[in-house]
Amino acid sequence: MADVNEKVVVVENKNAQDPVLQLDYSIKHPLHNTWTLWFDNPGRKNSAQNWAQNLKEVFSFSTVEDFWSSWSNITKVTRLDVGSNCFVFKKGIRPEWEDPINENGGKFSVQFQRTKQMGEAVNQLWLNAILACIGEQFKLEHEICGVVLSVRKSFFRLALWTKSANNRDLAEALGDQGGFGIRGSYCRVHATW
Repeated sequence: MADVNEKVVVVENKNAQDPVLQLDYSIKHPLHNTWTLWFDNPGRKNSAQNWAQNLKEVFSFSTVEDFWSSWSNITKVTRLDVGSNCFVFKKGIRPEWEDPINENGGKFSVQFQRTKQMGEAVNQLWLNAILACIGEQFKLEHEICGVVLSVRKSFFRLALWTKSANNRDLAEALGDQGGFGIRGSYCRVHATW
């Protein structure tokens, strides 16, 4: 079925009784925000400066089509090296505590034991978390900064970063919202890390 933003063209087909509908696939479906995928290389990170230098902007996207065309060409998180971190943040927000938008923020996080059985599930959870963020599925969307997946030797950690961890009502409203697996999770304030 055609989306309201898609152009439908009716083409007559001499060999058929019914006209043929063709969709104009050049039309893109914009997201409310532009998002950026970041990656930090698990190489030597012995200082904050080295960490910031290892943080690489991979690609930005502002439409559904741009997201899927890039997403289908990146490595699954279960194939990344131990120590890797992947981030999907709103454009203009660097995935580091020192970014002014993250200063008063916090995170909800969940960990998953690193097992063979958990592998594909973590890939799917990571994708679902990204889709929830870019698809504006959180009630307090304006409070969301981004989502992080960390690959460690014995676990994977999935974290949702927020702007206002010191506002208990906002933090609880986000934490109580199901679907991301954060219900009852602790919202940790960045400044205390």
